[in-house]
Amino acid sequence: QPVNETWHAPIEDVVYFGMDWLCPGFSAPLHDRLQENWGQLDAEVAIRDVVARTQTGNLHIAVYDLADDSVYVSFAKRSDDEDTTTGKMAYERGYTKLDLASLFSVK
Repeated sequence: QPVNETWHAPIEDVVYFGMDWLCPGFSAPLHDRLQENWGQLDAEVAIRDVVARTQTGNLHIAVYDLADDSVYVSFAKRSDDEDTTTGKMAYERGYTKLDLASLFSVK
């Protein structure tokens, strides 16, 4: 498995990928947030602490919670939206929770 201790250190039982393999500016902060929250990482923590503080997901974010059978999605604001009361990037905006069991039970 590829390991680079300087900017992509391994974390027990975690696979992570920040933007691109050779992108220390995202991989290192992502590692730090995942390591800090190791063992207590759930959708809420991922949204509030990992994604928001790493500032990754400028266009789209999907946080999957397999234990709850749900996914949380956020999208960037339209480029022509001039409202300054909400964030522009997906990580700055609200999330919509989707119940996967309901979505996939439709026939």
